[in-house]
Amino acid sequence: MRAIVTGQIGIDKKPYLQAVADLGGQRGKTLPLFNVGNMMYEEGPDIRPGRILDLPLSRLASLRRAAFKDIIAQTAPIGDHPDIMVNTHATFRWRHGLFSAFDFDQMNTLAPNMFICLLDNVEVVHHRLHEEHDIDATLKDCMVWREEEIIVTELLAHAMGCHNDFYILSRGRHQDTVETALRLVTRPEMRKVYPSFPMSHVMDMPEVLAEIESFREELAKHFITFDPADVDEKLLLDNGIAAAKEGRDWIEVEPHAFGGRKSEEMIRVNVREILDIAGDVDGQ
Repeated sequence: MRAIVTGQIGIDKKPYLQAVADLGGQRGKTLPLFNVGNMMYEEGPDIRPGRILDLPLSRLASLRRAAFKDIIAQTAPIGDHPDIMVNTHATFRWRHGLFSAFDFDQMNTLAPNMFICLLDNVEVVHHRLHEEHDIDATLKDCMVWREEEIIVTELLAHAMGCHNDFYILSRGRHQDTVETALRLVTRPEMRKVYPSFPMSHVMDMPEVLAEIESFREELAKHFITFDPADVDEKLLLDNGIAAAKEGRDWIEVEPHAFGGRKSEEMIRVNVREILDIAGDVDGQ
């Protein structure tokens, strides 16, 4: 499939999608990856790393159009390039406010037939965002930006005629969901499932957790699975509420299969900001 992959700033899509492309290559599938952000920097060598969004909107649009022009040229004719991934954004919310990150005419020419909006737990996105950019954003800000990216990506998918080929995919909590992404792009005919099982209220029941883990692994062998355990902000909210009752101002997110990554350091999260997104988390 010719897939457009979007996601808010802080998702860190590039290494994830490179892993998807590499996995495809190991299996004999050619899956070119085009990172629009990198291509824009190549078009503007005077731009300092991490500061491209500070440019005037007119120059941003010019750089983006130049990048997409190159992608269109490199993936034509369409019949010879059935599987590609374009790493980009649907929207940006920056110092300019909210603005789009695509042009309809170029999207039509590129002719994508799949749209994937990548996401990650909000506290992880918040952590990455502040590590990589000079910005002061709350968890609520990150949640709003995520919703904007999802909605605009979905609208773009419908505008391009991809009514049944729009997906929201998590990067994954315990490990990256590169297998799922690869199957979506290269084996879209596979059945897709959304497994449902108890989560936060069984965290202290190791036998149940082991059974859930076994069930997840077995499903993943046979289907494209959109696993609810890959985004578990309900656990973050429950921990935040408990901390508030104890009078604590901060909590640390402990990395484990149902609440973070084992290889990453602890993330310190403001309790008040967690409570501010309670409605967003419960409404998902």
